Amino acid sequence: MEKKKAMIWDLDGTLLDSYDEIISSVILTLEDYGLMGDLKEIRKYIIRYSVKKYFMKIEEKTGISFMELHDHFEKYHHAKYLEVTAMPHAMEILQYLKEHGIPSFVFTHRTFSTLPILENLKMLPYFEEVLTIGEDFPRKPNPQAIQYLLDKYSLDPGRTWYVGDRKLDMECGKNAGIKTILYLSSKDNGVISGQEDHVITDLMDIAEISSQKDSDKTIS
Repeated sequence: MEKKKAMIWDLDGTLLDSYDEIISSVILTLEDYGLMGDLKEIRKYIIRYSVKKYFMKIEEKTGISFMELHDHFEKYHHAKYLEVTAMPHAMEILQYLKEHGIPSFVFTHRTFSTLPILENLKMLPYFEEVLTIGEDFPRKPNPQAIQYLLDKYSLDPGRTWYVGDRKLDMECGKNAGIKTILYLSSKDNGVISGQEDHVITDLMDIAEISSQKDSDKTIS
């Protein structure tokens, strides 16, 4: 019996239009410590790498501990969850996949703000399971969380995709031995690394990808 296809999703910058909220929370954190930074450069760095790596850089420069900065950031981050909106066509593609019997899962670096955001946007019912690093899964590109989903739900790696907006997501999917889809939104374009099986600029392009039997690397 052929195993079902499945989609595993990143959230920030993929299904969630949340980078404005994230960057705002970082700026407020820096201001509380009397620190300054170039907004464009901060945004570029965080989107390409992560908030964690950015705060680690600040720790090296100032001596302020990463954990102190990150905990401070999380307070703003969580309080702003109602500001997060869905990416264009996010709800439509989730509905399409559900109607076509393709289960969706989440693996995100978000922690305790994840479920409130998904509930507020009415996205939560579309997912079989939502995993965060707050559940003791290692950060990307470690594939442990994806491997957990593959094992628990008997997913076929050859028919499972990880959808994300960063090189880190593509590395994570490849490390788990599954297919990858890089989403380049019009707002925050990531970087094509060559590790993605597909590059898309509209989430609805996933409808066509999911209907294919064998997918070569394509730019939609």
